[in-house]
Amino acid sequence: MVPAVAILDDLKRRPRCYLADGGTWPDGPLESDAPLEARVAQHIAVVLRDCCKARRLSSYKAADAASMSQGALYNVLSGRAWPNSSVVARIERNLAVVLWPPSHDAEMKLCPKLYLDSGDWPYGELTPDAPPEAGIAQTISKRFRPAFTRFDSDVARGARRLHVSQGAIEALLHGTAWLDWPTIARIERNLRVRLLGLTATPRR
Repeated sequence: MVPAVAILDDLKRRPRCYLADGGTWPDGPLESDAPLEARVAQHIAVVLRDCCKARRLSSYKAADAASMSQGALYNVLSGRAWPNSSVVARIERNLAVVLWPPSHDAEMKLCPKLYLDSGDWPYGELTPDAPPEAGIAQTISKRFRPAFTRFDSDVARGARRLHVSQGAIEALLHGTAWLDWPTIARIERNLRVRLLGLTATPRR
């Protein structure tokens, strides 16, 4: 087992140090060889930022609501420090938001979009070795995109109306995260659209 200190020694000083040239945190692309830790830190920063925007919380108000210092919360948002589990857990509990990427098979890539072989998400072709989960995520995105476009042209406003994070909407539109079933179910209910279909005919 590799000690935690040794893992940190192998990483750059800050998550944002893995940004590709010209990119800005947290939306900019990371270096092609960026480690999983940097991609998780970026995911956390995006979801937290979108949560604050959707609720119209400044970093000061968000930190106050999360019962933590503004500096600690800002470090997570800006990629200036590696977020530890206690900070993430406190933000998740007090702001009622899920920051950690949804759990999935460790063999799978970080998000469905990474399985694209050609074209743009969600209409492009997937790689031949893409798992069934990627195909399901693509189908969900295809069903969601036209329904959401009719529902609202603004992502942030649409997220508030559907009572989900802006990050969840972006994930469905662009395949940037694996969504959990409760989030999909909430969107189905509030958007009144069927995203998950039956894969087999039920027995009578």
